[in-house]
Amino acid sequence: MASEDRFFVEKIAFCSVLCAGFAYAGYSIVTKICFKETKKKDSKFSQANLMKLLKTEATQTEELMKIRSMIDDRCISPKSVRERVNDLNLSERLRKNSIPVSPEVKPHSFHGSPWSSPLGCAKYLSVSCENISTRQCPSPDFKEKSKFATSQGTLEVELQSKLSKLKLSESISQQMLPFQEDVITLKTLSNLQKTPEKMTTFEVKNLVHLLQSVNEEIVVKTLYTISNCAAFTANQELLCDSECPKYLRELLLNHSEPIKIAVTQAISNISVIDGSHRYFQSHIPIILTNAINGRELLKSLSLSALSNLALDSASHKYILKHVHHISLMARNGTTVVQLQALRLLVNLSCNKDIIPLLLMSEVPSDMLDMLRKPHERELVLRLLTFLANIATFATHFVDGSSKPTLLSVLYHFNKTTELSDLAILINDQDEDLSFQAKRLHDALLRIS
Repeated sequence: MASEDRFFVEKIAFCSVLCAGFAYAGYSIVTKICFKETKKKDSKFSQANLMKLLKTEATQTEELMKIRSMIDDRCISPKSVRERVNDLNLSERLRKNSIPVSPEVKPHSFHGSPWSSPLGCAKYLSVSCENISTRQCPSPDFKEKSKFATSQGTLEVELQSKLSKLKLSESISQQMLPFQEDVITLKTLSNLQKTPEKMTTFEVKNLVHLLQSVNEEIVVKTLYTISNCAAFTANQELLCDSECPKYLRELLLNHSEPIKIAVTQAISNISVIDGSHRYFQSHIPIILTNAINGRELLKSLSLSALSNLALDSASHKYILKHVHHISLMARNGTTVVQLQALRLLVNLSCNKDIIPLLLMSEVPSDMLDMLRKPHERELVLRLLTFLANIATFATHFVDGSSKPTLLSVLYHFNKTTELSDLAILINDQDEDLSFQAKRLHDALLRIS
């Protein structure tokens, strides 16, 4: 009897265990199926809401961040507790080290999207901010403060304070920029003056830009740099092809005497080559005014520039109106002014078409008295050259004017005993003086 009861109890226990096993297996299968369906529905709903938020520009960033955190929590792959704790610690450290970026200085690719908030931009930036060129490196005190920023409100307060400091520093830097630019410019000009023979198109554009500076010292140094560089033919062509002639003309009208002197010297050096004369035709009337009314240095430099420009016959029509003033400077000016004025007259006399106008021009009656100064070799040589060029054509004209014109001076010179002075010059040891004196002597003999 006892054995039968024991067998019956064992059978009941076995059946109970078997039923419990089937029940547990069925329960686990049903639970997994239900969990997967719920997970798919939630993820589809969350992704749909996320796409709507991304397309809406007026969506608040805080709500978007909450939804993103919910999606991350639900869709995260199965991990151990230790791995998840490590991930949370890592994300927290990255969040503290991230640098909020203002919408004013963020990359343009973030504009017009919900990611334009500082927190949204921060996670896409490197900690060193090397990929943002419009922002300065963060200061150490900013990193220390950001460690205690545990809420959105604290971050916004810090962001506003940093933006105000950034705007203040930008305003200060803009006020200091002209001084810094002047210092850099002076160094650049000094370097270019050391190697004036090597100029690039970029350097020419920089020089032209510096001519527009309001700083007189910068303008003067730039003009002298142009003068030094213009001593080389390649540089002259570069300067002429740029807008340099245009700004040089504007500077000729400046009231500053140093600027007038520097710009006149620059024009004189650039106008040495034949191709440059056409760029300075409109400058000639202003240069003539400076030559007549300026002081000695400006007068001599203006006459030198006019002498170079007079190599082109197109400029003679402007200069002929002031031959009387030029001849006065050739007679009564200082030695330097006399030399430059005679150089200009010689260049004018090389144009046969204007010689009749030169002969009828009013000149000082004692202009030929300089021939009695043989010690001034350069002056005598240029005066002889000018008179020889003119006297060759004097026989074809008759002077009916009562004023002392150049033609009447030549006739008067021929009727007096000044030819003996020419005879002395003909026998001079200087071959150039002797040659030009003989030319003038022969021309005067034909007049008689």
